[in-house]
Amino acid sequence: MSSIAFFAPLQAKEVDRGIRIVAESGESFCLYKGYYALVVGVSEYDEWPDLPNAAKDALEVASALESLGVNVRLLLDPTYRQLNDAFKETTFHIGQEQNLAIILYFAGHGETLELADGTELGYIIPKDCPLKRADPVGFDDKAISMKEIESLALKVKSMHVLMVFDSCFSGSLFNLVRAAPVDITEKSAMPVRQFVTAGGAGEQVPDRSVFKIVFLDGIKGYADLNGDGYVTGSELGMHIQDKVVNYTRGGQHPQYGKINNPKLDKGDFVFRLAGPGAIVEEPGKASISVESNVDRATVFVDGMEVGLAPFVHVTLSPGEHHIEVTKEGYEPYRRSIQLEASLSLRIYADLREMIPGIEQLSLDKESEAEKDKIFTNTIGMKFVLIPAGTFTMGSPPDEKERDSDEKQHLVTLRKSFYMQTTEVTQYQWKKAMGKNPSHFTNCGENCPLEMVSWNDVQRFIGKLNQIEDTDKYRLPTEAEWEYACRAGTTTAFYTGNCISVNQANYNGQQPYKSCPKGNYRRNPAVIGAFPPNQWGLYLMHGNVWEWCQDWHGEYPSHHVADPEGPSSGDTRVLRGGSWFSPARDLRSACRGRYAPVSRDDDIGFRLVRDP
Repeated sequence: MSSIAFFAPLQAKEVDRGIRIVAESGESFCLYKGYYALVVGVSEYDEWPDLPNAAKDALEVASALESLGVNVRLLLDPTYRQLNDAFKETTFHIGQEQNLAIILYFAGHGETLELADGTELGYIIPKDCPLKRADPVGFDDKAISMKEIESLALKVKSMHVLMVFDSCFSGSLFNLVRAAPVDITEKSAMPVRQFVTAGGAGEQVPDRSVFKIVFLDGIKGYADLNGDGYVTGSELGMHIQDKVVNYTRGGQHPQYGKINNPKLDKGDFVFRLAGPGAIVEEPGKASISVESNVDRATVFVDGMEVGLAPFVHVTLSPGEHHIEVTKEGYEPYRRSIQLEASLSLRIYADLREMIPGIEQLSLDKESEAEKDKIFTNTIGMKFVLIPAGTFTMGSPPDEKERDSDEKQHLVTLRKSFYMQTTEVTQYQWKKAMGKNPSHFTNCGENCPLEMVSWNDVQRFIGKLNQIEDTDKYRLPTEAEWEYACRAGTTTAFYTGNCISVNQANYNGQQPYKSCPKGNYRRNPAVIGAFPPNQWGLYLMHGNVWEWCQDWHGEYPSHHVADPEGPSSGDTRVLRGGSWFSPARDLRSACRGRYAPVSRDDDIGFRLVRDP
């Protein structure tokens, strides 16, 4: 297994704000504007053996870094193109700001190639890389060598860069030099490129990584060897080398050092710990992180350009702000947000390509007319077209923490349908009904509506159909909901067999299976705060439970078409889990149920519309 970590500074709106430190001399000075981490884990490979713990390690590292105040982008099971694009974004966009600190962590396979001069070159392996022995040309095209990693590190303009490898490749890492720790004022003043690797040449690193455990302990403070409240790259390397050799009884010999370049070996990377001396000089401030599916889209905040997607971090004052993400050829993304002091908000801008004329798609064989893929109605509800298809509904017998009412069976949905991309918001409900029944009104109008019964939803649907002069709005059937949630996936979640608090809003203190814990927000999140699934639907996992049309009942054992559930019952189906739920309730197959007259502050809904 392999791991890489880059650390370089973040984009910030106010250059005079940032993380300040206090040296032993009592001098206070700005260290970085902030930290950014790209955390990558590859567990499920196309041709290589799977590494079950790689994605878990990435999730655990991401959670630990977030607890230290690092802004984290998590990338699981990337292809070569996705991984290469993420590396370049880190290098050429985020890493071009001099006074920031960036982290890239990679967990996955590594490999070694012997060169003509007898030396060995190490590689990291993305999801779709062929085996070296089966396809050497394809391997060379998609494996990423340590020479390429070194080149990227040199192209980063950020003053301090640290790369950490927990890997099973051999060969010398880079041409490294050692340096003894010095006073922190000297460390932060000079540029540096530092590297740590989990073992010496020829040593194999197990999937269950002792190195990862020691690395996490180190950045949490165990590597603060001089007790000054900070962990430097040199201290971290010394800590890892000492502990891993001891814990593995000499089976692994980590290596650490600085790049052998006279202009890049004088400084020392610094981790700020949550202790004395570490001061974030941003009193009363808030921040947003804007991500997008389109590279180099321009991000505007309150009419001012602040950076280029796919990742932009901005520090803002509390209050209302207007976000816009644009790129030629795409429909602009616009959103208003209300920020509170010390709040950090993630926004995912899903830009849709504009097609000249009227964009059309054949719905199914029975359709007499073609419809647009996406539309927004008169009260701002956005819908995306879900194609007809067949899928396996329910969970397999070996899915962990499954319930007995999740029997697997084939379902065919013969007609396409539109599904709302988000849960119905408090604004949308008020627009139609006039009064907001939500408990979490302080969350804002872009938060999901809650405290509504199934019967309340029927009244909303009637009102909306009246406003739109149609009869096509309704709740999704349970089959439509699960089909849309899965979006072609067969795993426990549409994120894979693990889910993290970076991907959904739930009780992170109750994770799924052996997945790592995360924070528990204790309230709903604004719509669009997390990345969508493969079909452009947001928060199908977590945030609020969602009402479905069906009565709850036993599944059939045979293949069915367009099921609508039992004709009667005592409880209606709920799907998706909520901010209050343990991770198991967020599974794509998990079925909740509630009396149709009942309300709660973690129950909402989204609608579908027939074409």
